[in-house]
Amino acid sequence: MASSGAAASGYSGTTPGVGDVIGWTQSMAMNGMLSITYPTVYQSFSQNFGWANAFISWPAMQKSIDSFRAKTGGNTTLSSWETLQRTTILDYGSGALILLSSTDTSSSEVSSSKLLRRFVFDGVDLSQSSGNSTSSSSDTILEEVYGLARYAEHLMIPDANVFMTVLLFFAMIIGVIIVAILLFKLTLEVIAQFGTLSKSLESFRQRYWIFLGSTIVRTIVILYGTWVLYCLYQFKRGDSWATLVIAAVILGIITSIISIYSIRIFLLAKRSYLDGNIDELYRHKPWIRVYGLFYGQFKTRFWWFFVPAILVSFGRSAFIALADGHGLVQVIGQIAIETIFVVALLVLRPFNTRAGNIVNSIISVVRVISLVCILVFVEELGISQETTTAVGIALIIVQAVLTCLLAILIIINALISLFSKNPNKRKDVENDGTMKSASESKFSLLAESHEMTDYSMDAKTSRSSLTPSHIGVALTDYEPLAQSNYTEPTTNRRMMPWDDKSTIESSSTSNLELVPLANGTDVHLSGEGSVFSTDLPNLEHSSNGRPMF
Repeated sequence: MASSGAAASGYSGTTPGVGDVIGWTQSMAMNGMLSITYPTVYQSFSQNFGWANAFISWPAMQKSIDSFRAKTGGNTTLSSWETLQRTTILDYGSGALILLSSTDTSSSEVSSSKLLRRFVFDGVDLSQSSGNSTSSSSDTILEEVYGLARYAEHLMIPDANVFMTVLLFFAMIIGVIIVAILLFKLTLEVIAQFGTLSKSLESFRQRYWIFLGSTIVRTIVILYGTWVLYCLYQFKRGDSWATLVIAAVILGIITSIISIYSIRIFLLAKRSYLDGNIDELYRHKPWIRVYGLFYGQFKTRFWWFFVPAILVSFGRSAFIALADGHGLVQVIGQIAIETIFVVALLVLRPFNTRAGNIVNSIISVVRVISLVCILVFVEELGISQETTTAVGIALIIVQAVLTCLLAILIIINALISLFSKNPNKRKDVENDGTMKSASESKFSLLAESHEMTDYSMDAKTSRSSLTPSHIGVALTDYEPLAQSNYTEPTTNRRMMPWDDKSTIESSSTSNLELVPLANGTDVHLSGEGSVFSTDLPNLEHSSNGRPMF
């Protein structure tokens, strides 16, 4: 979860996973969306990861969004696909100027725009002498953009279309997931009609709807930080009333889903605590199938760690969106949040594998270092251009190396996952084996007790059918011991109904067992507290092999 506050919540047996990589690439893209003065080299590097935030320019989609905005009160004159095609983006300091070609300034809407302002860039006057007329030798300054809007405009996405662009691509991703799972389910149904499925495939066939729901929720969790960013940005920017309503609904829905799941997990954890075993969260299969994507990769005692991770993702996105135009606030706020989170990771080590703790800690540390380097780009600090360029190159090297490392680790973990089990499942197997051994031991003891009980009942039955003259003394089961002088420890023996009182009193210090004699011959004792061999008749043996006197 360190790579993205929400991404790491997705349950995975190995780390890093796809969610970690998506979170990391999104963070590198977001590093280029701040309202600061970037070196050209780092700005270009950051824009290479725009795809992770669905910043993909599709002309047909952009035109449809423009049409929707125009019908719902949006201003397509200042920000639209058609306008963007006729403009030039001129970066300056922490922002950029959107310059409209003079050949297209005959439109009365453009010439009367209230956003026409006077700008000076490198000593060159880029403004117009009059707001109602244009000079053929200069371009019209249509708009000033900075931060996220500048990032989007460079990728040929109008800043007013950012939210709807992300929404439509997200809807397509969800649609592809649903169709793929349903097609797989249909394939399994066809195979099941003509053959037999493996246990895992049959389980998926019976519970595909659980897998479908969990996959959608997992996608929402991974992209939660992204949604917070663009919904809040749409609130700040304004434009079409319909896009504002949609942003509010989307943010409310995804936040409600995550909140409901979180509350449910806390209730289940409370129930497990009352039962005296929090491990039930990881062992009860219905719970782990539905809710394990939130806490499955954390240690048992840190099952709740998904909550601060999601809050970190929310806070990071909130600073970028709401502080747009104030680069110093954006950077300082993120540094504070990330520092607290990385300290928690290093101290608690909440992941259930050593690799998970190491990889996520490294990602978080690199993120903090990256933000400290980005602080150098803040215009208010007045750092020289040579220094910022050098820092930008160093930052590119660090982030590129970590990206390659994550890609390699994913391949390694994919191979390892083929030959190893999830630590929680392995723990369950060990516990099951321990319980099985305990059950077998208990069963063995019960069986022995049952045999002793049967023997005792047989002995009582045989004794009850004999007369007192058929009562004697059993020396032992083994003849060598019967022929030796062996003194039993002095104990208090219970008198039985068939005992001879005078004999017991005279030998009170001996510990002897009375058994019936096979031929009715009495055996007499001599000595005090000792068992002596006497002239015994030939011994017979009972059906269970015990000698009978």
